[in-house]
Amino acid sequence: MIRLTSNYYVRLAHRMLIPVPEFKTEGGHWMESEEHPGRYHLTPQTLHELRAAIRSEKKARREEWTVWLVLITGILGALSGLVAIIKN
Repeated sequence: MIRLTSNYYVRLAHRMLIPVPEFKTEGGHWMESEEHPGRYHLTPQTLHELRAAIRSEKKARREEWTVWLVLITGILGALSGLVAIIKN
């Protein structure tokens, strides 16, 4: 299960251009799977750090959209108020 979770977050990090720890079989951020010898996954601590980096990046991207959404909503509200004043 941790191997699937690890693969998911590694793929997600690559898509978001977040650096993933270099693969090393010994003494790195990767460990050999107990269930499937010869296959590797991130250590729990490294997986936790990668998930935190992904959450942080998602939050930053969401904040960018939020600023634009608030700005557009404000402009539309001002325009509708202006149209209402002009029509009266």
